Amino acid sequence: MAEIIERELKLLIPDEVTWALIRAHLVDTRPSLGAVTQTNTYFDTRDRRLLRAATGMVRIREEDGAFEVTCKDKVLSDDGELVTRERTDPLEPADALDALNQRKALTDIEVELCISLLQEQRDALYPIGALVNHRHRFELGDGYVLELDRTELPGQTEYEIEIELTEGHHSFAGARAALGAVLPEALVEPLSPSRSKYRRFLAALGR
Repeated sequence: MAEIIERELKLLIPDEVTWALIRAHLVDTRPSLGAVTQTNTYFDTRDRRLLRAATGMVRIREEDGAFEVTCKDKVLSDDGELVTRERTDPLEPADALDALNQRKALTDIEVELCISLLQEQRDALYPIGALVNHRHRFELGDGYVLELDRTELPGQTEYEIEIELTEGHHSFAGARAALGAVLPEALVEPLSPSRSKYRRFLAALGR
């Protein structure tokens, strides 16, 4: 099981037109690191204990046929700046598909993180819904990577920029500066702080 403290700047793009303009500008001006499609399926207990506690999320992510289970616990969230404890473990496809199709609980899988989740929650975890995220990555410079997302939530599509702070010298101010150096001001101005995809997924699910 891997464990990190994840720091990321998250900015919401207001509409598809602005997203398309940003994407076209990045394609023309920045080195591409490729595009992927990710399916995030979220889990909770039958009585929605994680939702009621509002302290973390558990998901299985599928990307290019590979599966991993992730648990994130919020440490700090302010003005689009998120700091979380993130634990991940790879899953065998057969185990992941069993959990996704409710043939077994996620917490019945014999990997370290799933065992830890059972001990922490003292209950089984089952899927409550999913989103599909289409992500294109671009180099910003100085080690910063911009992730341009188009996310299919229940009943709606949203657009977002994420910049993860992966180097020791990275800062939220540095990420904002790197973004401002790449995008014209007219494309940066409409961006607003964004919540985590999980919180937006729950809001869309509620609607």
